[in-house]
Amino acid sequence: MRKIVSAFLLFSGISFLHAQTPFEGTIKWTLSINMPGTKNGSVELTAKQQAELKDGIAQLEKQLNDPNMKAAFESNPSLKATLETQLQAMKSMQGASGANSLMPKGCSIKTKNGNSLTTIDGGMANTAGDILYIKSVDKTYSIKHAEKTYSVIPASTKTATEQSAVTVTPTTETKKILSYTCTKYNVTLIHNNVTHIMQIWATKELKQYDSKSFHSGGLGQDQTAEALKKIDGVPLRIEASEKGGEIIMEVVQISPEKLSDYLFILPSGYKEVPYTK
Repeated sequence: MRKIVSAFLLFSGISFLHAQTPFEGTIKWTLSINMPGTKNGSVELTAKQQAELKDGIAQLEKQLNDPNMKAAFESNPSLKATLETQLQAMKSMQGASGANSLMPKGCSIKTKNGNSLTTIDGGMANTAGDILYIKSVDKTYSIKHAEKTYSVIPASTKTATEQSAVTVTPTTETKKILSYTCTKYNVTLIHNNVTHIMQIWATKELKQYDSKSFHSGGLGQDQTAEALKKIDGVPLRIEASEKGGEIIMEVVQISPEKLSDYLFILPSGYKEVPYTK
């Protein structure tokens, strides 16, 4: 599930960050997930998963109530808040909605001059807070307004032992998305002998936006960013296969508008704390 959330943040955040004519405005994405074990739109947990969930809840409660953790929580309030949010999310999975409670429903991205501010709608991704990318320093931050804290999200690095390959194949298949004609690209990503398949629908009718200069905004998944550079146009829909299921991300609104510069700076008075996933 964490991989699904990470992929969603990456895909939704990079489409308009760097452009021939910088886009200023708001882009809205939706996310839908069709995974094995779904019933009436809900993801049901197996008996083993339910047992693991119960054990995980017990472990988190023990950690939160451990007197030895008091000093760590006092020095890093964000750590305690993150654990409490995770505990709440895990408990919600025991309800009728099952694992659906962990899944984001979509996001809104505000961009200006290569900067971006991403707000996630629903799901466990909310524990990451708002995601702010500042182009001038090439850094991505997680901002948690409830705790008045921010963290630098580490940039991804590739180790010497990692192996990867990217294949992008254009097709003649097209479809309309937001009145724009999009062409389908078949994409294969191979990372350490694990293969991921996806289809990306991109349009060339948004000529002012250049997909050749995409940036992952420090969220990792550089292999995917490499694939997107090989696509002629701006992606408006991504279909990805994950463990026998399907994840679909699609742009539902592109709204050019004037945005305040204050949206793209770190909030005054917020404390920097170490980043925790």
